[in-house]
Amino acid sequence: LDHDGFKITSNMVKDEELLREQLGDAQFAQRYGSLEGTALSRRLYVDALPIYKEKGLVRQLSVDNEIAVPEGKVVHMLVTASDVIHNWTVPSFGSKVDAVPGRVTATWFRPTKRGMFYGQCSELCGKDHSSMPIAVRVVSQKVFEDWAGALKAAKAESNSTRRREHINRARAIMRQAAIEDAPGNVRLASEIAK
Repeated sequence: LDHDGFKITSNMVKDEELLREQLGDAQFAQRYGSLEGTALSRRLYVDALPIYKEKGLVRQLSVDNEIAVPEGKVVHMLVTASDVIHNWTVPSFGSKVDAVPGRVTATWFRPTKRGMFYGQCSELCGKDHSSMPIAVRVVSQKVFEDWAGALKAAKAESNSTRRREHINRARAIMRQAAIEDAPGNVRLASEIAK
């Protein structure tokens, strides 16, 4: 609400999506088209594992659009649901609150360390319960402002091509933050400072 009400739709990264992205639709259909049921699920799982590792993703927790919050700031959250009771749970933040249709609940947290923090819906909310991860990247204030600025610009843009460019810029800002905040890079930065 403090940032012009831009919206973020965040969905779990799935094995099939990673493989389709890497192989293309035709090769994906050729390789997996004859499989179904558990045989298909098992094959997708095995084949996608190296891609998760290569991209630095965590299977069943990584999402297509991460949420960014600034390091060291108190983050107030208003939580609700549109269909059934869900739950916003990020254990590393000590945050867990129900999302109830027709009701707004509130919580807060103050992240003190940069990086990626994961959670999941912790209410048995239905058939897609296992597909509701939460991914929050804690970033510097500057990175947060750049990311929020790109999303505000996307919300204000009427041209769909330019709107997509702003969204892609926001994603690129998050990818760069992930690289800069990786443990190996932090160590390298301290070695350079000596």
